[in-house]
Order: sequence, then C-alpha cells, then structure tokens
Amino acid sequence: MVCVRSIYCYCPFVVGYLLTYVIWANCHYTSDECDWIGSDLPHDPDAKSVKQIYLRCSKGHIKWDYAYGAIRITFQHGTSGKDFEGCIKPAPHFSGANVYLEGKKQLQFLIHPKQNKKYTNNHNHKDDVDMMDSWKEQLSRTHCFDSRNSKATLFIEAMPNLDGKRKTVSFEYDLKLEQRIEESSTDILEECRPCNDTELMTAFCASDFVVKSKMRELSNDQSSEETNIQISIGHIYTQVPDTFTENKNGRHSGTVVMPLRCGVKHGDGHFLMMGNARLGKNRLKCAPRFSEFKKLAKKMTERGFNECDMSEVINAEED
Repeated sequence: MVCVRSIYCYCPFVVGYLLTYVIWANCHYTSDECDWIGSDLPHDPDAKSVKQIYLRCSKGHIKWDYAYGAIRITFQHGTSGKDFEGCIKPAPHFSGANVYLEGKKQLQFLIHPKQNKKYTNNHNHKDDVDMMDSWKEQLSRTHCFDSRNSKATLFIEAMPNLDGKRKTVSFEYDLKLEQRIEESSTDILEECRPCNDTELMTAFCASDFVVKSKMRELSNDQSSEETNIQISIGHIYTQVPDTFTENKNGRHSGTVVMPLRCGVKHGDGHFLMMGNARLGKNRLKCAPRFSEFKKLAKKMTERGFNECDMSEVINAEED
C-alpha cells in the first residue's frame, strides 16, 4: 500500500441501524490520479485500520485486493467546488465488502454482498438462490448518489474472509456536475423533456455520440429504472471508441438508455440520437427527428449561431 503520509485519528462510524464500533485511520492518500489500486496482503489480523483516500477526477477506477479493514474514499469534481451526481458500477467479480455512502449522521447502504450461508446454522438452499439472484442484480446495476458541499464520501468495509479465497473490491466511478433544482412534479421530469434549440446545437457538438438511427425495440428494466432502446444506425457523426458495434455487413447497432419514468414510446423514422457514454451505458440526452434537426442546423449555420461544423448533416440526403 502506497501512502503519501501517515496520520492517526479516532474515527467512530455507525454501521447499519444501531451497531456502533470504533476503528483507527492510519493511511492518508491524496492523488490527482484517477485510479486507486491497493492490496492488504499481507496484513496484521489484529490491526483495525481505515485508509483515507482523496480523489479529484471526474471518472476512474478503484481496485482493492485482499480487502481487510476499511477504506474511506472522498470524491471531488476537480477543483470546481461544485456539487455533482456520482455513480459507481461494480465489476462482475466484485466481492468481499459492504459499500456505504456517508450521510450527515449515518451510513447508507449502496452495495451489500451476499453472505455464504454454509457457514451459518440456518442454511437454506432457497435462501442461497434468492441471495445469489439479489447479488447478481446488485452487480448489474449502476449505483448513484449526490454530493454535499461539493464532496461525497464512500465508506467501504471489508467482510470477514470465511473461505480464505481472494476477495477483490473493484468498481468504476463517474462524477457529473449538476445544477441543483427545486423538487417539484415538473423538475422530476426535467431530464425527460425534449431539448430546446440551444441544447440541440450544443449536444451535436459536445456529445460522446451523435448518430442517425431508427428505434428497433424498447424494453423496461425495473431494477435499474431505465428503458433500454435498441437502435439500428444509418450514419455515425460522432462516437467515442467502441460505443456501437459493427456487424459482418458493416452496419452498426447498439443500445441507448433513458430513465424509466420518462415513459419512452416507440417512434418510426430516423432520429438524431445524441448523448454521453457513462459507466458502460449510452445515456440519451436529445433525440430530435433527423429532418427537423437538419432544418435547424441549416438555419443556425446561416445565422452564424452554429458551435461547430454541421455541413455533414445539412448536406445529408433524406431517407
């Protein structure tokens, strides 16, 4: 374990509902790097420690091998000093730890691993199956949280290693600056409304992906509270590497997602789908009809209001 410097402090934490216990912090790691990799092999079985980690990237990766004790990760979005929404996506092999979000007075569960019931007196096969299904569902999800005062802290507590196997806590994180809005019925659907002209122009120039595409199939995922939209792509204007797959005929396809509460309906014809790739998912931001966006791009370009070159769209043939 690499530490920039060592500190010693008394750190009480409340875990679960009423259980309180005391631990000692003895390692402080601050970095402008985006990833943190650590290992607790070997470790002193009598030592109880919390490693303090401070990261200031907007995205990165955490990997903690042979997890023992606990780590406390404080995230900030660079030096912006602004609040953000953070999300973590556990790796498929994630195991051996509870992940909590630190609140004002208590810890809130984000990820809770399955317990191996063969080491308990109340072993039940059905319980094992149910718990395994629950665990798989947790690993397939993206877990999100909001910062407070421009910071968010995760407390990750290693579980007892009862079977002696290697346990690896591994996940990607992504922080997205957000403007706080007052909670109301309309604000809840803010991310569901159609983009206005200004947002469309910005999205075309700044998105991770911009594709002319058709909807193929919709499916609702209740566990992630998202709608998956399978699309066939006629033309790619922009994409970060490997966003959409290419088949043997040279055609591209893929999946974009939107919040389930938006109530996405299937639509015919070509859309210009624009959005950002985040933790392995393509999150749709704007999806105007292609013909309508083409008219807008031409009008804005003629007036000198375009933020980037839109000639490829303006000169595209209508299908």
